[in-house]
Amino acid sequence: MLWLGLLVKAPDLLRHRHDPYLRAICAVLGLAGLCFFLGAPPTVGAVNRIGGVPNLAAPVTYAAITGYCAASQVLIVHWRGGPRVHRTARRWILAYAVVVVGIAVTFTLGDAPVERRTDLDTYYATTPFIAQMIVLYLLAHLTTVTVTTVSSLRWARRVRGGLRAGLLLLGAGALCGAGYSLAKLVAVGARWSGRDWSQLGTTVSPAAAGLGALLTVVGVLVPLATPRVAEWRLARRTYARLEPLERTLDDLLTRRTLRLPRPRFASPTTRLMWRQTSVLNALGHLDVYFDPDLYDRTRAAVLRATGDEERAGAAAGAAGIDAAVRREADAGRQAAPPAGAWGIRGRGGARCPRPPRCRPVRRRRAPYEGPERRARARAGRSGTGRGEVPGVSTVVYLAAFVFAMTSVLLFRRPRRAMRNPLTLSTCVAVVLGALVFVCAAPATLATVNRLTGVPNFGAPLTYGMLSAYSCSVLVLLINWRGGSRERVRRLVLRCMAAYGLLIAAIVVLFLLAEADTERLNDLDTYYANTPFMREMILLYLLGHSAAMLAMCTVCVKWGREVGGLLRTGLRLILVGSLLDVVGFQVAKYTAVVARWTGHDLDFLSTTLAPPMASLAALLCSAGFVLPRLLPSARAQWRALGDYRRLAPLWTLVRSVSTAPKPPTGWWQLPQARLQWREVSIHDALLALAPYFDHRVRERVRDGALRAGGTPHRARLAAEAAMLADAARRAAAREEPPEAAAAYRLHATEMSGTSGLVELAQELNRPPAAATAPGGTVPPLAEPEEPHVA
Repeated sequence: MLWLGLLVKAPDLLRHRHDPYLRAICAVLGLAGLCFFLGAPPTVGAVNRIGGVPNLAAPVTYAAITGYCAASQVLIVHWRGGPRVHRTARRWILAYAVVVVGIAVTFTLGDAPVERRTDLDTYYATTPFIAQMIVLYLLAHLTTVTVTTVSSLRWARRVRGGLRAGLLLLGAGALCGAGYSLAKLVAVGARWSGRDWSQLGTTVSPAAAGLGALLTVVGVLVPLATPRVAEWRLARRTYARLEPLERTLDDLLTRRTLRLPRPRFASPTTRLMWRQTSVLNALGHLDVYFDPDLYDRTRAAVLRATGDEERAGAAAGAAGIDAAVRREADAGRQAAPPAGAWGIRGRGGARCPRPPRCRPVRRRRAPYEGPERRARARAGRSGTGRGEVPGVSTVVYLAAFVFAMTSVLLFRRPRRAMRNPLTLSTCVAVVLGALVFVCAAPATLATVNRLTGVPNFGAPLTYGMLSAYSCSVLVLLINWRGGSRERVRRLVLRCMAAYGLLIAAIVVLFLLAEADTERLNDLDTYYANTPFMREMILLYLLGHSAAMLAMCTVCVKWGREVGGLLRTGLRLILVGSLLDVVGFQVAKYTAVVARWTGHDLDFLSTTLAPPMASLAALLCSAGFVLPRLLPSARAQWRALGDYRRLAPLWTLVRSVSTAPKPPTGWWQLPQARLQWREVSIHDALLALAPYFDHRVRERVRDGALRAGGTPHRARLAAEAAMLADAARRAAAREEPPEAAAAYRLHATEMSGTSGLVELAQELNRPPAAATAPGGTVPPLAEPEEPHVA
């Protein structure tokens, strides 16, 4: 528990490694955990055995406890603060160093030949020098926990919230630590007076120490968790309050593809950011449809009725958004108001010179659409035999793990997968394949046989599971080919009925056969001539062969009609299926037929077939996963490149951005990081809009055109110069220029991050880069102009 608290604090320590407070609290947690580790009886025995000295673990443990005491005192010193913090901390460290030296000297002078792992304190309480060592470390520990308790409870009166709760818990933990020292001292004092109260030292003290450690860890974690929990509560409440607005904009978000993919397994803060971004995208799209006159009329009416300016502004904004949504959805596309589309008025009725905060983050990030059709999974080994073949269980379990991971990757979105028969049948096939491998492992077979008390009971279980897997493969192929729902349903039911009868036949044949000798690796060949068992083995092999041959046929046929990653995935599945047919099934058939003819080719079934089946599973899993994961990996790589290319622009505008602070976890994927940076940059561009000086833009644009630049390049250069000038004005807290007007940057008109990336790269481009090749000056062309209100 203590080391868990240290693990939670470790990231802060790595970021602020020179912070003495963090170093002290991490030292307290680490040394306290070390004390418990060294005081455990197994550790005590190991230390004594390695050191070759009876009871060597005692001074080592006491030294660790003393080090914990010193770290606690240093923590209290930094807690209190003051001008003499470092001097006082050094004095405490020196004092406890003297205690450690005293413990080492007294143990060296004392005589403790009998090893005691749990009751050394009371057993040697009357032994010269050893008794002094025990009292010395207990008094040092009691001093520390007393100071910690008093300081924690005293400071808890001055603070509130999670910090107060953490201090109270920390003080309670230190008080329990005092119970540990007092119980030990009482037990030692009882020994001095001839009484035997060793139960206090062996039972009460460890319980008090364990409870104190638990309270200490919770006290450290509570102040860390409380702000995050409060932030999540606020985010969850805001997320719910934004739901009516998003519902109003839902049709627009769907038609225009303005909604980002919904985050899965995300925190409330991330979900709130997702909803805010979607709403901002929709409001930005409705910019040109906003009617300022309707806003003014509604605001004035509500203000006269209620006298509340904030409520009047909210009601007017809601009416304006509702009207803009209807106007945008109108098939006739009514013309937007000619001017002042961003002209929302402030509280005093004056028209704001800058657009509202609902600036669009025009992102068209369509969710990944995997291949429409998916091949099936390879699996099922029957893996039976005698448990003498080395490594078979390991190979088979590895194949099962590969299949299981494939199913997890394919079933990332359960709700969507449950509605898609193709994805669902693929996942079912892969899961059944993993179960086949698990059941076929010799270790699993031995366990099943032992639990049921029936020799070779694992054989029909494995063969039945393999037949179910073969059925799922055929169902996958049926869904793959498609057709009317009635036809697909009829074929699926027929396939399930056929393989259901096959599984029933396998069970009946096993019940009729006599297979009293347990075989974990070579059951197929050992019982190849046994009545009923022979038919059962042949039956499951034929059922599996039919499914695999059908899979190969479909992969070959469809592989000619598709391309790209889907064709690569189909080829991998085809190779895996062929390897299953040739390496596993043909080997099994050959070994069984050899037994029928009096030959012994058992190695084909016991040595060759399992690794071939595992390799086939690996290839088929790669065929399923590759078309789905590789596009995502490429998207993450592109997002990482865009994230880095946006660095110049973010460095310029980050001081004025008011977007929520992005999470700093190392586990954040590049796309999530890019999304946060893009939103923050758009927010900063909104904040800088009042400072845009169109004279700077026009001057740079004209100069770039005269130098031979293209209209697009001239516009980018002009906007970069205007943005740099606006950032300088905002940083210097200058007044916005009088000629400022609403202006839409090229970066905000484009979907995705390409516009922002171009603007960021233009900031690093020297002015001479706009010169035409050869130094010629082409005729002056009018550049493309953005919307200017």
